[in-house]
Amino acid sequence: MTGYPAAGKSTFAGKLAKQLHIPCFKKDLIKEVMSDGFGIENKELLFRDKKCSVATFLLMLHIAEQIFANGKSLYPRE
Repeated sequence: MTGYPAAGKSTFAGKLAKQLHIPCFKKDLIKEVMSDGFGIENKELLFRDKKCSVATFLLMLHIAEQIFANGKSLYPRE
């Protein structure tokens, strides 16, 4: 999902994921964890730098790929 900053993308995605009973990977939450690892002085960089945004997206894809590679599903079983 794409759009302007603070447009409600994460809020919408979270509500949709909850309704569909599927996980929701949010870039901002991953960036928060990364900022803990890199140190608080770099937190602003993580949220402004386009390369960090791309890296976060690639990390989300990698996580999803690993879930699928291990025979797991992101969708609930009926």
